[in-house]
Amino acid sequence: MGPGEQFSKLILHPLRDSQEPEDQSRYDKIIIVIDALDECDEEKDQRLIISLLSQLKDLTRFDVRIFLTSRPELPIRPGFKDLSKGIHKNVILHEESGTDRDIGILLNDEFSKIRKARDLPSDWPGQDIIQKLVEIAVPLFIFAATACRFIADENWDPQEQVKLVMESQTNLSEDVEKTYTPVLKRLIENQKSIALKRLESGFRQIVGTIVNLASPLSIPSLARLLSVSETTIDLRLKKLHSVLNIPGESSRHESVRTFHLSFRDFLISQHLHGHAELSRLWIDVKKTHGMLATRCIELMSNTEGLGLKQDICCLNLPGILRSEIDEETVQKQVSPELQYACRNWVYHQTQSEEIICDDDIVHKFLERSLLHWLEVESLLGDMENTIQMINNLKTITDALKGKKLLALLYDIKRFLLQNKYIIAKAPLQTYVSAIMFVPEESLVGKLFSPEKMIPWVRQFPRVQKTWDPLLQTLEGHRYSIYAVAFFDGIIASVSAHDYSIRLWSARTGAALRTIWDLHFPDNVIRDLAFSPNGVLVSTSNQKIKMWNTDTGEPIGNFNGHTDVNAIAFASNSSGILASGSDDRTVRLWDADGTLRRTLEGHKYSIVFIAFSDRILASACGEGEIRLWDVDGVLLHVLENPTYWLTALAFSSDGLLVLGFLDGTVKLWDKDGNFLQSLKEHTSSVQGVEFYKELVVSAADDGTIKLWDRNGALVRTLKGYGLGLRTTVLTSDGIMVGGCGDAIIRLWDLNEPQIQILEKDTDLVWDVSFSLDGKILASTSGNKYIKLWSEEGELVQTIKTHGPSVIAFSLDGRVLASGSRKGIKLWSTDDGSLLRTFVNSGGSGIDLVLSSDGKVLVSFAEYPGEFKVWSLEGELLQSWGRGRSIGQTIAISSNGKFLAFTEFGGIELWNVASRSLLRTWKGHTKNVGIMAFSSDDKILLSASYIDLTVRLWDVGTGELLETYADSADLLEFIPDANINTVKLWDARTLAQLRTFAMGRMATKSPFLPNAYYHNKTNQRPERVEQSHIIVEGEWLSRGRNRIWLPPDYRSHFFKYDDRTWDIYGDRVALGHRSGQVSLIGFKS
Repeated sequence: MGPGEQFSKLILHPLRDSQEPEDQSRYDKIIIVIDALDECDEEKDQRLIISLLSQLKDLTRFDVRIFLTSRPELPIRPGFKDLSKGIHKNVILHEESGTDRDIGILLNDEFSKIRKARDLPSDWPGQDIIQKLVEIAVPLFIFAATACRFIADENWDPQEQVKLVMESQTNLSEDVEKTYTPVLKRLIENQKSIALKRLESGFRQIVGTIVNLASPLSIPSLARLLSVSETTIDLRLKKLHSVLNIPGESSRHESVRTFHLSFRDFLISQHLHGHAELSRLWIDVKKTHGMLATRCIELMSNTEGLGLKQDICCLNLPGILRSEIDEETVQKQVSPELQYACRNWVYHQTQSEEIICDDDIVHKFLERSLLHWLEVESLLGDMENTIQMINNLKTITDALKGKKLLALLYDIKRFLLQNKYIIAKAPLQTYVSAIMFVPEESLVGKLFSPEKMIPWVRQFPRVQKTWDPLLQTLEGHRYSIYAVAFFDGIIASVSAHDYSIRLWSARTGAALRTIWDLHFPDNVIRDLAFSPNGVLVSTSNQKIKMWNTDTGEPIGNFNGHTDVNAIAFASNSSGILASGSDDRTVRLWDADGTLRRTLEGHKYSIVFIAFSDRILASACGEGEIRLWDVDGVLLHVLENPTYWLTALAFSSDGLLVLGFLDGTVKLWDKDGNFLQSLKEHTSSVQGVEFYKELVVSAADDGTIKLWDRNGALVRTLKGYGLGLRTTVLTSDGIMVGGCGDAIIRLWDLNEPQIQILEKDTDLVWDVSFSLDGKILASTSGNKYIKLWSEEGELVQTIKTHGPSVIAFSLDGRVLASGSRKGIKLWSTDDGSLLRTFVNSGGSGIDLVLSSDGKVLVSFAEYPGEFKVWSLEGELLQSWGRGRSIGQTIAISSNGKFLAFTEFGGIELWNVASRSLLRTWKGHTKNVGIMAFSSDDKILLSASYIDLTVRLWDVGTGELLETYADSADLLEFIPDANINTVKLWDARTLAQLRTFAMGRMATKSPFLPNAYYHNKTNQRPERVEQSHIIVEGEWLSRGRNRIWLPPDYRSHFFKYDDRTWDIYGDRVALGHRSGQVSLIGFKS
């Protein structure tokens, strides 16, 4: 959470939302004090904090005053200059006038305390001494405070301490020098040569560490980090209580801190380095950082002690989420110094400016402990910083002597971009999903092989050979992405129905913040754009809004234009905004929201807007395109015979490119001359952009094509059924695509695509195991059925009649495929066509085989027609219901009864007589699972949504039993091998019922909520550990085990069971690429 979001949630929103007082004339006064703003680590945050605080002036409920102290450094001064006049006042704290009195008060008060503590005379040390100290101290309070602590040190005679302070001021020109010189002189006085050398070494090691740490540590943690005893540290710090805040024995866990940053400044200054007496105490910053980097790496590498190790919190739950791990557990298992080392070892390495190379300590650490480090970074909530840490290491790697290390750092970055989301979400997936799906030639995958890291898996999925141009996926939205925008390293995205704009780091993929607008439900955002100075603008059916991306707060509106579909800012520095609306007008606005002019003439709703310097292109979906200058003069109307425009972009030199629904890309120049038409895409073009001298087009299926300006195809980046909806291109060649599956994808157009998959692949529609599990069949949208061996090798490819559903015969030698064009039977031995069932088509075809394998039922959702066939092709029965039927069908083992569901109801039919025997009502929501018992006397039905399992008597129609899951306690566990269903109470672990069943009427062997926390917040151990479950993004066996990356999930909808199947301890996953992966668990 960045400063902007912290400010909004912790300060602005609580104050703004507080209750108004009864007496509106009364305002509560609030004073906020911020000290040492200049000590913020990030300079940009200093200026941002000033800007954020200025928003408090608009509060009507409170009178807010802010007292802020800082040295007058850049960028703080410009931060104040950006504020409106009259809302801030500068006060110089260290002017001599007025400060001498205050310092005198401080000294008198502190000396009074010293007199009491040390039993000194009431007039000690004398007003003349105090006055001289005041004169020395002015205007620095830090000098006075340090001198008082120095004199009060109980290890020394206070009179001698006063004398040393006074004597040390002779000929000292620097304020900081006169503050700290007495302290350092006291350290070295009366020390002999050998003792001085030991003092020098210990001081630089311990005090040098304290003043160069990224964040302070306690004495015990310092001791373990530096591998020295606590006693050694205590002795070294004993005489430094005046400059260091050193906790007492009762608070050893608290951190050692400097009282003021100026002490560090003095220790590392060149002035001290050249000092005649004290130079031996000078701290070499680079050398100290180098030492700390080495100590951090050595500490993390100590796997036998307090260092890194796999599953450091001893959780033994591969799928456990970070949110489920107690913070107390993390703090207990990951020591403060180990936390520090994990967070800051790269910082110290880069600050040392030591060049790293092949086979050095950094290289060896990454090869040995990379995954352990990432696990802890996840536990600490620090994954967002890891990519930048790797980038920083690349900057200090020797180009000639570090080629192997550079290759590893590149691979680690790609590994992080692909897996950062799941590692942050579930720390132990670092060793599972992140490794399982890494490309074959990945260096990380070779160092940490899946076989070694995941011993409980025996069969691993197919993965790509090398890293491809798809850099990363950003997950967080719940619905299809409507629009994306980019500015200065920030990606903005908006989804269809989750009423939020999300901001992301384009460099690391980090989620920066979410902007919520409660008006969104009636005001769906249609487009996003960034102004030249970084203001985010959104448009909807009601208004055009401006947002502050640092805080997420609305900062203004462009009023007067409703039903706006598209917005764009002029590419020059004018800041002009253009908006296109359903009202068929284009409006031009100044940056402050003032309407400049309205452009009229379009015949249809305007859906695209783009600028090229002072020329504006506006376009309608119907293909009407107009070019205007910013003064409102119509320049050209483009003649375009292609219907339905889907994308538009304008280059800086006036080249206009448009994409169309039919996959065509067309180019015009700014004078309205048609140049050429590019016809390579096979699906709708959803994005067009310009990159360098290339035209970039992206299609609905995720395919990206790069063309030169002469129309020659330069390169194709293949995508598979992504449902691409919107794109934006960054200046460094990163294509950002918002997709229909609610995921944002980033492609690097500079990345060579080495792996080329076969051209005729298409996303998998259905996968199914044969009944003995030895054959796996998959169908895809390109009219092919593929047969795969148990090892996942392709053994047969069958050309068929289109996207099909499939079902195996009992012996696995015959495969039935059904589509709207009919049903066909195929030999799995050689792929030959055995027979075609005549007149068997329809829309929404599905197939069900009886348990004995003798009867095949086909049903078409539209027009609601059943057909019962023998496997010899004879039509046994056929009847229709005149309306669509449900999605779940079961047939009894003897083929006599047929049950299907519709809207929570169940109908039971006699196949021979085609008569409706009975209708059961009971489920309140759709039924997802049905099966007859092996003796055909009981029908079991289960609903995903109402979370109940019901048992029905086939003969009498009686509802025998109902098992409810209202408390998240019911477990429903079918066994694919022995055809049984078991019901368990997950709280008591008692087995409720076991059933011998026929063939299940669905592949889905689960109820989605069956094994979450119960009301006692205890996660019960699963009774059955052998059953595999696929649910959305997780593959589970007893518990969540393997997180599935987007390309390995169902690409239809979350609970769809068509693209996966389970047999025993194996699961088959169908991909968008047309490939199939098998994952097998060990027994």
